[in-house]
Amino acid sequence: MPCKSEKRTINGHEYTVTQMPPSKAVPYHVELATLVAEVLGPMANTEANGQDAVVEALSMAGPALRANLSPARFLEIARDWTGSGLVHRDGELVNFEQHFAGSDMPDLYRVMVFIAEVNFSDFFVGLDLSGLASAAMARASMSPASVPTSTGNSGG
Repeated sequence: MPCKSEKRTINGHEYTVTQMPPSKAVPYHVELATLVAEVLGPMANTEANGQDAVVEALSMAGPALRANLSPARFLEIARDWTGSGLVHRDGELVNFEQHFAGSDMPDLYRVMVFIAEVNFSDFFVGLDLSGLASAAMARASMSPASVPTSTGNSGG
């Protein structure tokens, strides 16, 4: 099955994200699972408890990542994910240093969430996590200025 692509409008720009190939995604699956291990237990019970339980469990992922991920490693991941050739903004390849500079820097967090949704939502077997990250961030009381929600729809 070929890698899927999805589009989303974020702060007036159309972003297109194509899934990473397995050789790139698998190591991130392992790293992300390790970083948010405390969230995976509650996630196991979400099918029985419904979508609110999924959002609740995902709301713990942000604090877990902040506690377990150094700023240097986050920067490394952000550069790798956005500079992979698999992310486009308004039809052109994303240039990390150009597209997330100045007033566009807060978009980085929304784009990173979108990249994670496209690449890793299937990691949580049986759960459709598409679009739930925004609700989870709101529940985790993350500042809208630092991690605003995206607008638009995902589409393949």
